[in-house]
Amino acid sequence: MTKYNQTFKQQVVDFYFQHEESLSLTCRTFTVSKRTLRRWIAQYQHSGIKGLAVLHTKRTYTPEFKYHVIQTIQNRDMTVEQAYLYFGIANPSTIHQWLKSFQQCGI
Repeated sequence: MTKYNQTFKQQVVDFYFQHEESLSLTCRTFTVSKRTLRRWIAQYQHSGIKGLAVLHTKRTYTPEFKYHVIQTIQNRDMTVEQAYLYFGIANPSTIHQWLKSFQQCGI
């Protein structure tokens, strides 16, 4: 079970935009971290309401896909934050794990 459902995320993002884009006020009102709110805002701005959808299945990624994402980042074409949105990865921490693994031993 996920911590936050899509309806809650939409409510938080709507509140943020309705209250002059105040991170602090929104985070205090809904008891979410600034990091989480920033991620939801980015997902919403990139993909609309579907960007806030809760994924019920764990995604698996091929080594080729992971390598492509890493190469895109290392070639300075995108930041991790841009890449997770562009490639439809649920969380930027997934890419950070791939980068760490790649630096330590390759994929």
